[in-house]
Amino acid sequence: RGYFGGRGSGKTLVGAYDLLTRARAVRNRKFMILAPTYGLLETVAWDTFIALADQMGAIRRYNRSKLHITLDSGSKVIGKSAEFPNRLRGPSYSGAWIDEAQECDHAAYQVSIATLREAGQMGWLTATFTPRGKEHWTYKVFGLAE
Repeated sequence: RGYFGGRGSGKTLVGAYDLLTRARAVRNRKFMILAPTYGLLETVAWDTFIALADQMGAIRRYNRSKLHITLDSGSKVIGKSAEFPNRLRGPSYSGAWIDEAQECDHAAYQVSIATLREAGQMGWLTATFTPRGKEHWTYKVFGLAE
C-alpha cells in the first residue's frame, strides 16, 4: 500500500506508525525500513521510527550504529539504504516500509518485494512518498493499483 502527500503532510510519521504497530502485533519477526540513502534513513525515517517506538514504550534493545532495533514483541526492525538495490537481496522479512519512495529506483522496490517471504508467508509493503507524475514507477505501482 502507498501513502502519498505533499511536504509536511505527515507521510513519514504514518509509515513509522504503520510499521511499528504491525511489528508489535507479531512475535519474533523481521521488518525493514528502506530509504533512498543512509543519510535520509538516519535523519528522517529512522529517527521518526525510534522516537515513536520510544514514546510508545516499544523498545527492548537498540543498536544505533547498525540501525537495528528489537521491539517488546521480540520482532526486529532493520534500517537499509536503497542506493544499491542488489545489496537488499538475501534476508527474508515479514514487512517493509519504503520512505521517500519517489527518490528510490524501481529496482529497490522490486528487490524489496522479493524479500517479503519470512516463514514461508507473503509479507506486506508500505511506501510513503511525494508524487512524481504519472510516468514515475510509484504512480504505476500505487496509482494504477485496483
